Amino acid sequence: MTASAEADVIVIGAGALALFAARRAQRAGLTALRVGAGMPFERFLLLHENALRALERNYGEAPGRPLRGIRALDADLRPLRTLDLAARGLRLHGLRYSALLDFMAERDEAAAIEARAEWVSPEGAVRLEDGRTLRAARMVVNTAVSLRRRRPWLRHEHAKTFRLGFVPAVVDAEHVLQINDAGTYAIVVPMPGGESALACTGDITPVERLFGRALATHLGPPVKLTSWCYGAMRRGRVVHVGEAQRRMHPHTGQGLNRALAVIDALFTDGSLRHAWWLDCAYVLGGLALDAAWGRHPRLRDLTYTLADTSFGMKLMAGLP
Repeated sequence: MTASAEADVIVIGAGALALFAARRAQRAGLTALRVGAGMPFERFLLLHENALRALERNYGEAPGRPLRGIRALDADLRPLRTLDLAARGLRLHGLRYSALLDFMAERDEAAAIEARAEWVSPEGAVRLEDGRTLRAARMVVNTAVSLRRRRPWLRHEHAKTFRLGFVPAVVDAEHVLQINDAGTYAIVVPMPGGESALACTGDITPVERLFGRALATHLGPPVKLTSWCYGAMRRGRVVHVGEAQRRMHPHTGQGLNRALAVIDALFTDGSLRHAWWLDCAYVLGGLALDAAWGRHPRLRDLTYTLADTSFGMKLMAGLP
C-alpha cells in the first residue's frame, strides 16, 4: 500500500492501542492503515480480565506476569486486606508498557505511515503534518488525544503527584502490593525479568523499607496526573478510544484495559459497549478514591471491604 492509498480503516496513533486496532480491523476482514509517530512514555501496566480476553482472542495469547491479586498494607507494612482475584476465577498480569508494545509490533501486519495526523474530519478524512490527506472508506479510529478539540465533559487535575520507577528486585512474586495509609500511597507490581514497578506519592519511607534507601535512584521526577472524560465517542466515521476519549485515575487500572475491550467490541458487532457515561462513572470513582483513601482508616477499610465482593472484583477486572 502506498502512502496515498485509502484503506477501510485508518488508525491514528503510535502506541499499543493503535497496533491493536489495526490488528482487530484486519481480523475482521478490513484493510487497515496506521498513521502515527513518536514513542509513548515507559510505565507499568496491570492487564485485567477484560483486556486479557481481548488479547487472547486476537493474538492467541497474552503477555505479562500472572498475579493472584492485590495485597493491601498500611504504612508499617502490616497486612490490611488481600483481594484475591484468582480465587474468583479472574486474572491479573503485570508488565512494562514497552513489553506490550513489542508483543504487538512483532505480530503487526498492517501498513503504516510514520507521520503525525494534525486534523480529522467526521467524514473520515485525515490530514497529515506534511500536507497529505488520506481518506478512510469506513472508519477512523483515533487513539491520539491531541486531535480532540472539544472540551471534555469532565476534567480533573489531581492534587497528588506520583513518582514512577522500576526497581531490580521482586518483593512479592504473587501479588501487587498496595501501601495505603495517611500521608502515603504506593503500588508495587512484580514484573517479568526479576524487577518490580513502582508508583508512589507522599511519604516514601514505607517503600524504602521494602527496597532500601537506594530506591530514590530508581524513581523518576514527580508527575502530575489529570483525568478526563469526553462525551460521545463516535462522530460520523470517527471513533475516539483510549486517551482520546478518557484518561482514568490510576487507582482503577482500567484506562488501557477498557480501551482494548472497546476496540474489540467495535470490530465484533460495531457496538460501543462501554458507553461514555460509564467511562465517566469510572473517572468519578477514581476521584472518590483519591479523596477517600488514606484519609481515615475506617473509610479506607470500607473501600477494601466493598472491593472484596463478587461485584467489586468483577468491576476491578473490567467485567461489571
